[in-house]
Order: sequence, then structure tokens, then C-alpha cells
Amino acid sequence: MKPLPLLIAALSFGAGIACGYVFKPSHPSTATVGATSVTQVTTQKTSGFPAHAASAPASAPAEKQETTVAGGKDFQTLLKEAMHSPNQRKRWKALMAVADSVEPGKFREALAAVDSLHERGEQEVIRQELLSRWGEIDPQGALAYAQGISNSQKRNMSVANVVNGWSETDPNAALQYVNQMVPGQQRDFAYQQLIGSIAQKDPDRALAMLQNLPPRIAQSSIYQIFSPMSFDNPQTALDRVNRLPENLRRYALPAIASNWASTDPKAAMAWAQQLPPGNSKLSVMGSISMQWAQSDPQAAVQFASSQPAGNSRNQILSSALQNWAAQDMDGAMGYLGQMPDGAEKNRLVQTMGFSLAYQDPVRAISLVQQMTPGDMQDNVLRNVASQWMNNDPEAATAWARQQTDDHVKNVIWPGIVSGMAQNDPKGAIEVAQSLPAGDSRNNAVSNVIFQWAQNDPKAALDYSQTLPAGDSRDNCLRNVINQWMNNDPQSATAWARQQTDEKVKNTIWPGIVSVMAQQDPKGAAALTLSLPEGEAKNNAISNVASQWASQDPAAAAAWLTQLGDSPQKSNAMRNVASNWVRNDLAGATQWVQSLPDGKTRDDIVGSASFQILQNSPETAMQWAASIGNDQTRSNIEENLARNWLRKDTDAATRWINSSSLTDQVKARLLQKK
Repeated sequence: MKPLPLLIAALSFGAGIACGYVFKPSHPSTATVGATSVTQVTTQKTSGFPAHAASAPASAPAEKQETTVAGGKDFQTLLKEAMHSPNQRKRWKALMAVADSVEPGKFREALAAVDSLHERGEQEVIRQELLSRWGEIDPQGALAYAQGISNSQKRNMSVANVVNGWSETDPNAALQYVNQMVPGQQRDFAYQQLIGSIAQKDPDRALAMLQNLPPRIAQSSIYQIFSPMSFDNPQTALDRVNRLPENLRRYALPAIASNWASTDPKAAMAWAQQLPPGNSKLSVMGSISMQWAQSDPQAAVQFASSQPAGNSRNQILSSALQNWAAQDMDGAMGYLGQMPDGAEKNRLVQTMGFSLAYQDPVRAISLVQQMTPGDMQDNVLRNVASQWMNNDPEAATAWARQQTDDHVKNVIWPGIVSGMAQNDPKGAIEVAQSLPAGDSRNNAVSNVIFQWAQNDPKAALDYSQTLPAGDSRDNCLRNVINQWMNNDPQSATAWARQQTDEKVKNTIWPGIVSVMAQQDPKGAAALTLSLPEGEAKNNAISNVASQWASQDPAAAAAWLTQLGDSPQKSNAMRNVASNWVRNDLAGATQWVQSLPDGKTRDDIVGSASFQILQNSPETAMQWAASIGNDQTRSNIEENLARNWLRKDTDAATRWINSSSLTDQVKARLLQKK
């Protein structure tokens, strides 16, 4: 592919939103980077912020009230002042201070003001902080507010943050409340916050609680316990971790490794390199490299450069370079510039490009020139365009309109129109439809519809149905209905029931029941069985089973067992088993042993064995040995052994030599090791 011709606009807004300097070349110039000529031009701009960021429109009656805070200023004024900081870190710090200043009894009014923010990230940061503080002071009032939030994901997060605050003042009452919650994602989030809060004061109690909880909650919370525990003595923490079950141990090790690396990264890395090969080792080394990169990025880069090619080297280099760039951008860029062209350099430039896209899009585009043209380069460029559009739509649009190369335009315009869609979805659709036919136009249209759906899902769905039949239309319908279900499930379901087109129904119903299953798997299962026979119902069964299995695999398996035999049921049972063994191997084993012999059981065991292989190859082989059909068992054992050889050649070879596999299969496996 020819080099990518990019016109880089050096704009007079802060050349990094988080940096503070202004880049104003006095005249157009041409600079050569790599093999690509880059033309720099100037565009006048009065602010480094989107036009809507300076002031949010008052919409709710509560916003007309002045929420008094410490220091004399009203909450709305302090909120706007905090949002004016051009540096994200400082902006978030200021928002935390604003949240801390709200007086008791004024949280509801403060949250109404927060709802007026356009910036979704900042909106959620301060919302959750306010709810946590409210939970400390008035948990029942805060819970009543949180449970009234219509968006299920935000509702779950909000309830969890209220519990977090509550646990600061009365952990026993908070625990009693969470224990009585209905099983599901909301209770999982609440347990995670509760355990994290308790672990800060009493890690032993938190660990004891953890071992009585379902494995999925324990695994997601274990980091919060061992992270503070390992600060004082990582070796003592390691000794305790080694007494944990394997499914918990592999989640605790990265926490210890990260803290150890904060004081002695070389020793921590030397220990990590002695771990057995596998995902746990990669996770631990990733944690160490991230910590090392923060304290001494150049030393971390030097260490990584001495390592053999592979995931470990890639992880450390990537993390170290990002931190190096945060401290010394010129030094990090210089290191990248002297690297030889190739896949490793492309990966690192991609990571750096993503990181720079938000704070310094102009420099990010210059960095793109160092990449070999291709899909990876396009990915970075697309990301930069989208981030730039979010932060400074005028400058990003002006830069996009300056591009003359068709390939560049096809890459960047989907991200540009996605940003336009936040304020003008109909205008963005017109721009998207004016692009040349192909994937870029389809992607641009999809991005606009996704943004449109956030404010008017029915209009977005109505427009989606006017698109030509095909994958692009189906993806739009599916994404919008899922988004609507998260925000307003009753309206979304009512709209879906009005549809008569079979293709539309087949597209939307699996997503509807999948979203519903996150909160109410039994209700989603009942809804699925009420659907007419056909593709939509079959896909819905698979989606419900998958979601339910992540919360309660035993219940999901029991539901599937009651259904009539079908390919969809068999696929769903395999998925349930794979999910189950990942979180609760003992429970899954008991269930499989209760299944009648036959093809269905053999298929389930064979599929789950590959999941088990990731952490316990010997156990995976024991499962495979229980398969009844001789040919199926032999095929599964051979494929498992082949994968095992890639992870641990010596152990796999010993198993192969002692196994009941035929001599022909053994020879075939060992010749390829």
C-alpha cells in the first residue's frame, strides 16, 4: 500500500489539551516524517474545548435551586469551574473536591445539576462520588435514589457506590443489606465495593468473607484484598496466596506483583520469570511492568529490550513507553524513531497513538507517519480523529475537510461524523451518506445511529429500518435496541412487539432477552419461551443461557435441561459448561457427572475441557478421558495434547507417552512439538 498522505493542521488551540502550550507556526511549512510528506497549516481557534463544554443548559427544575456548599459558592458554580480545567487529571481532582463540599441534605439537588453535564466520563465520576458520600450519611435515602435510576448499568454502579459509602460508617449493616439482595449483577457490584472497603481496614475479615461467596465475585474482588496486604511484606502475602484455591490464586498474584514492583521491580520481575508458563505468568509480568514503567520507564524499556520477542516483552515495552512519554515525550518519541521498522514498532506506535489521541492529536498524527501503512495504521488514525472530534469538533472537522486522499478520508470520516452526531444526528447522517459507498460509509452510518439512539432510540430505529437489507442494517438495529433496553426496557420491548417483519424480529429479539437476562434471567427465560418458533427464539435461548450462566450456571443448566432437544440447546449447554468450569470447577464437575451418557454429554465435556486446559491441563485430560465415544475421545485428547505442548512441552510429553493414545497419534504429536 502507498504511504499515507496526511495533512496535519497545527492549530492554535492547546496542542495537547492536557499540555499548556500553544503551537502557532507563522507560515505553512512542509516536514518529511519517514517516507511521507506532511503539510502543516494553521487554523484560528479561540478555545481548546468543544463549544458545549463551557456551559450546560438548565433543564430540570432542581437546577434553578442553589445548592449551598462550603466556601459560600453554590454547587453549580463550583461544578462549572471544575469543568473548565483543560487537564483531565486536574479536572477529576477538582470534581472530587466539589463532591466533598456538598452539605448533607443537598445530594439530590447536586445530582440533578450533575445530570446537566455533557461530558459522560466526568458526569459518572462525580455522580458516583456523590452517591458514595450520600451512602455514608443517609444510606436509605441514597439507595432509594440509586434504585430509581432507569439505566440498568448506571443503577447497578450507583447502588454499589452507595454500599461503598455505607460500609465506611456501618459495614455490618451494609453487609446484611447486600446479603439480602436478589442474585445478579447489581449484587455482584455491591459485594465488590463492600469487600474493597472492608479490606482497607480488615483484610483478614474480607478474605474470610470472600471464600464464602460465589467464585465469580471472589475472583473479581481478590485484588482489593491482597493489594494493601502486600505493601508491608510481599513474601508474607505470597505465602497466604499459595494456600488459596487455584481459581483465586491467579487473580491475587498480580496485586502482590504490582506492589512488590513499586519498591523493587527487578526482584519482582526475577520472581515472575520463574512462574510456570501460562496466562497467570503473563498477567503478573504485565502488572510488574506497569508499576516499573511508572517509577523508572527508561529502565523498564531497557529491561524489556533485553528480553526475547513475545507477549512479555511487548507488554513491558508498551507500558514503559506510555509512562516515559508522560514524563518526557521527546525522549519516548526519539526511542521510537530509532527502532527498526517492523511489527514491534507498529504495535508500540499504535499504543502511543491511542494514548496521545486525547491530549495531543496533532502530535499523534505525526506519530502515525512512522507506522507501516496498513490496517494498524488506519486504526490509530481513526481513533485520533474520533478523540479529536470529541475534544475539539471545530478543529477536527477543519482538519478532516483538508484531506484530499480518498483512503485517508474513508478512514477518518466515520469517527468525525460520530462526533457530529452528538449534537446533530440528522446532519451527521447526511454527511455519512455522502461518503463513497463501502465499509467506511456503512461504519459512519452505524456510528451516527448509535449516537442518535442515546437521545431518541425510536427515531434511530425508524431510520435504521430504511437502510438496505444486510449486515449493516442488522447491526444498527441490534445495537440500538440493546441500548434502548438498557435505558428503558419497557418501551423497547413494547416497540419490539409491534414489529411484523420476520427479519427485523430475528435481529432484535435475541439482544432484548440478552439484556433482560443480565437483571432478570428467569423473566428473560420465560419471555424467550413465549416467542414463536424460529430463528429469533433459537438465538434468544442461546443468549439467555449465556447471560444466566455468568450469574448462576446451575440454574441456567437446569433450565436448558427442561427444553426439547435441538442444536441450539446443545450449543447453549456447551457454553454454560465452559463458563461454569472457569468459575466453579467442582460444581461443574458434579453437574456433568449427573448427565446421561450420550453425544450431548460427550460434546459438553469435550468443549469444557479446552477451557479447563488453560489452568489445569491434567484435569482437562481427566475430563476428556470420561468421554464415551472412542473416536470423539481420541480426537479431543489429541487436540488437548497439542495445545498443552505449546504451553508446557515437558509435562505434555510425559502425559502423551503414558497415555492410551495409539502409537500413530503419539508419533504425530511428538513430531510437531
